Amino acid sequence: RQVWLAKSARALRLCDEARAALSGGDAGVAASLAVNAWGSVIMGGRQCCMLTRPPFCADVEWSISTVLFATPFIILLALLFASLVVSCLPVSHKEPSLAEMEREPTGEHLAATAGTAGADLRAELEDAWLRRSCLRVLPGASCFAPRAARMFDRLQATFDFQADNARNQFDHFLSLWRSQCAMVADRSVGEGVQVDEAALLREALGDLHAELLEGFAAW
Repeated sequence: RQVWLAKSARALRLCDEARAALSGGDAGVAASLAVNAWGSVIMGGRQCCMLTRPPFCADVEWSISTVLFATPFIILLALLFASLVVSCLPVSHKEPSLAEMEREPTGEHLAATAGTAGADLRAELEDAWLRRSCLRVLPGASCFAPRAARMFDRLQATFDFQADNARNQFDHFLSLWRSQCAMVADRSVGEGVQVDEAALLREALGDLHAELLEGFAAW
């Protein structure tokens, strides 16, 4: 109770100062004082009151429902990013032993179990990258394209998403990636260094991953 009484008293003082500033013709100072009276003093910085129309104030902290809704999507993006980066890292290969070949399923077996529909969707997504997206001209596209298509195909099959939704999300993902590539290139030009096209896809993917998870990491 004492805390709220102190907050109320401080907010009222700011409101009186705002009223006096408005009477003196200084609307900017009056607005700033009124905004701070509610957003900073009463709400403790949890609301930003800069909107020009009702409700005038907006929450600046995530609600529990927002967090619960966003968490699965962020986890899927994190898994997608990790899969793409790890799959394209240079690794040393060795010939499998006879025992390993007998124990592990072959590529033909995996393709057969995935089903014709999954193979068609994967091929369609890969085609969307390598034929219609401008990302196809960048070095490394032939490495990222099939792996990105396979990841979205697996997510669609695992969670039983509609195929059209998978296509739309894949197009959206390529659009985000393309925009991030442009920002990485612009940053290099602004710094006066040569744009490294060979690392452009990987660097843009890393920046996109960091940007999408920034709010979640802060929370």
